[in-house]
Parts: sequence; structure tokens; C-alpha cells
Amino acid sequence: MLKKPIFIIGHQRSGTSLLRTCIERSEEVWTIGREGKPIFEKIFHPKYRNWHSNALDESDLTEEKVIQLKKDLLDACRKPVVEFGDRDKIDYLKWVVPQGVNPFYYDCNMELLKQNFGHDLPEGPPAEEELDEITPFCFMVPSRKPTPEEFTNGIRMLEKSIQSCFRIPFLKKVFPDSKYIFLIRDGRASISSSIESWRDPRCFFSYQVPLELKIKGYSDIYPWGKKWWNLCLPPGWRDYTERSLEEVCAYTWVKANTEALRYYSDLKKQGNAILVKFEDLLKDPVKILTQIAEVIEIKIDDNYLNNKLPVVMTGSGPDPEKWRKNSREISKIIPMIKELQTQFDYSVEC
Repeated sequence: MLKKPIFIIGHQRSGTSLLRTCIERSEEVWTIGREGKPIFEKIFHPKYRNWHSNALDESDLTEEKVIQLKKDLLDACRKPVVEFGDRDKIDYLKWVVPQGVNPFYYDCNMELLKQNFGHDLPEGPPAEEELDEITPFCFMVPSRKPTPEEFTNGIRMLEKSIQSCFRIPFLKKVFPDSKYIFLIRDGRASISSSIESWRDPRCFFSYQVPLELKIKGYSDIYPWGKKWWNLCLPPGWRDYTERSLEEVCAYTWVKANTEALRYYSDLKKQGNAILVKFEDLLKDPVKILTQIAEVIEIKIDDNYLNNKLPVVMTGSGPDPEKWRKNSREISKIIPMIKELQTQFDYSVEC
């Protein structure tokens, strides 16, 4: 059974993958090894709700669906026995590329990919139809499944999906003993990274939506840009199908964080949630991971407090000034994010 599952709640491009990788180092935590999107959307895909959004609440629950979701999550739980580095990933890809796999759709250092597999980079989605897992694909690292005894005693599953910002009432109802880690990042950096992700010719394709997109700076540039919505699908997304790309990304950042924070205070009072800043995690990972461990009720060991932060789902390491490459676009959306930026003591200068 699942016992006190742990959910990371954060907007896309806010460091949720990095945080998940850090917490997975704990001996007490079990992981599904990737975003929970394929598991949740096997049952709760937006197309089953007239393409409303990624939002879920109590109205989406039936006993049959809850049983199936819990079973699928439990079946996916694994205990990693090794942490893959870039060289491990390249070694793995050398085995599977001869089978027709395109390595450039995987989460790996781009320069190493070019060195080992040439420079003929693909562009556009990896398939014409929507896939369960969005690119960049995660690597299935060596791992083991729980023993019957571990199943019986309860599995502490760690799950992170960028869609979870819109699903907290649903998660609370399905998993009443759950713990939550809320992660927030400077909107300028998170939105800039989202812009880069939408522009990426190989990654982050999420949904083929049922209406034509006319997003300036995306739909008018890329041949796939008229039908592929990237990353999460927030409530109200239809109102932004003819806006600029920076407005789409700013709206998603505001909507995701606002929705998540609606529930944070009550969960914190119950002792079931902690909110951390991405920037604080980078500055002092040992301190932040120690605080997280106390709230989610896991023991601290040397491996968990590893001070070395991984580089995941990004082409380069974190840089607080990296957003300035899109400073022109960011300056246009400062009015949209100003209130939330100020609430968390982030600058609104550009």
C-alpha cells in the first residue's frame, strides 16, 4: 500500500525535477522515476474532460478510478540503486540507438550527444501522435521493486508532476495522509525557462489541442506550433491561444503558483507541507533538504544530504542571471507577475 505519499508541487521550470532527484537519494523514498503524467492521464487525460485543463478535484473521483490510480502508482514504484551521470546515459543510449531510438529526445548533455551521435539534430515532436511521456525522455536507472513485506508495511512514494499545482483538492481526497513540498522560483527565471522550453525543437510537447493555436513567437515560427501545446495545461488556457508566448508563460506561472498557494497555509498548519525557494535550495542544499526531511518525516542519512546537485531537464546548470537572455520578453510581462513576485520578495526589475 501507499503510505504518506510525498508530492512535489511547483510550476514548470522551477526546479521540481532537481528537487525530486535530491529527495530520491533517501533510503526511505520510492520513486516512479519520471513525471506522473503518464500514470495520471491514463485515467484523467484532459481530453476526457472536454479539454478543460490539467485541473482535478473531488468531482473527478470514483471508487473505480481511485483504485486504479493507486494500483498504477504502486506498480511503478522503484528503488534506484545508482544515480546516472551523463556518461552512464551515453553508454545506455549506445545500446538502444541501434534499435531505432533517437538519442536527441533524451535528458542528456547536448554536447555529449553531438560528440557521440553526430550533429544531425531532429526538429519537431518525436511522433505525430501525442505520447504518454513528454520529451526529454527520462532514463530508467537500475532499480528494484518492493518486496512483499515492503508492500505490506507501506511504500513512501515520491511523485512530482507540473500538473499537480491544479490537483491539490484531488490529491488530498485520494491520499489523506499525504505530505507536500511546495517549490517556488523567481518568476523571471521560471518564465524565461518556459519560453525557452516552448521554443525547443525537440522537447516539452505535451498536448495536441483541439483548436488552432495562434501564439505569437511560437505558432507563427514552428510548423508544429499551430497544434502542440507545451508543458502543463492551465485552467483558462483557451483565452491565451492568440496571445504572445511570453504572456502564455507568464499566465501559466501566475495561475499555477496562485492555485497551489491557495492550499499551502492549511496544509502547513496541519504539519503536512513546507514551502521552499529554488534559490535557497541552490544556495544551501543541506539546510533546505534537512528542513524538508523533518516535514515529510524521513530519516536523514549521508546520501540524502549529498551536497552535489544534479543537472536534470536542462542544458546547463542553474544561473540566476540566465533569464536575461529573454529580458525583452520578460519586461513586457512584469505587470502580470508583479504582485506574486513582490509577495515572495523577488525583484520586479528587468
